[in-house]
Amino acid sequence: MPKLHTYDAIVTWTGDRGTGTSHYVAYDRTHEITAAGRPAIAGSSDTAFRGDPKRWNPEQLLVVSLAQCHMLWYLHLAAVAGVVVTGYVDRAVGTMAEQADGGGQFVEVMLRPTVTVSDAAMAERAMELHDRAHELCFIARSVNFPVRHEASIGAAADPTDGGAGPANGWRAAAAAAVRTAYERYLDAFTHADLAAIDAVVAYPLAHISQGDARLCDAFPIDPAELRRTSGWHTTVNARYDVVAVSPEKAHVILYRADRVRADGSLIETVAAFYAFTRTDQGWKIFAISDLVDATTASRRARADVSTRGDMP
Repeated sequence: MPKLHTYDAIVTWTGDRGTGTSHYVAYDRTHEITAAGRPAIAGSSDTAFRGDPKRWNPEQLLVVSLAQCHMLWYLHLAAVAGVVVTGYVDRAVGTMAEQADGGGQFVEVMLRPTVTVSDAAMAERAMELHDRAHELCFIARSVNFPVRHEASIGAAADPTDGGAGPANGWRAAAAAAVRTAYERYLDAFTHADLAAIDAVVAYPLAHISQGDARLCDAFPIDPAELRRTSGWHTTVNARYDVVAVSPEKAHVILYRADRVRADGSLIETVAAFYAFTRTDQGWKIFAISDLVDATTASRRARADVSTRGDMP
């Protein structure tokens, strides 16, 4: 017999302007979410439905609950498996389809956790634990739409650190700051946000690609164009490390990441080296050397054709 748990919450509408719901535009959607012994959450509707953009809306809270549940199960599983997690950031995104009658439903939530482990040797096991966390998540098991995850793993280990202690504390702090800057870059690239990419790049940028080296005054890859020409939807299975750091410079290696279409099919595998420099505005990329391997995708495509019996 299952063990039952109950959860209480109070939702209080605070948006009466004096005439109640006398008209669609006569009231605010503001409300407060409370429970005994907990701070209040300021709520509203989505701005698309006349909500307050400074307050949490129900759709966001649903995405948050899925991200929280996955993270908490993941941390538990990591502790049991001996995987030492030292950082976890999830930039989750939910997609809702609004219908002609005004109703709607979520069609997908994508979790994008970036996990930092204490040792690069733990990366493979750390990646595997996400599948089990998804299987166990109470909230994911309670919804009727897909909850997917695109995780990336980074290692906090610095082979030049020389051990823990106050004398080396700056290395850990610098590595964490570089990791944050790199994750901002990854997020900006995924969302095809060139302005956000520019914010973490120090120009002129040295770019080495397929044997060609040049200095660029603008970012050399347009993610939106990549999306249009190749059908690229997102990048998954990213594994990277901050491999070296000094007071003024740091190196990040992206060992592997897969660019995929919306249906999950592989376009190409990429690997890259990034050199960061410390600026007055924080850590920024000043050099990139990338490798793109489309042969894996080609081999998979040929295998698919052979399996289906299609014409070559």
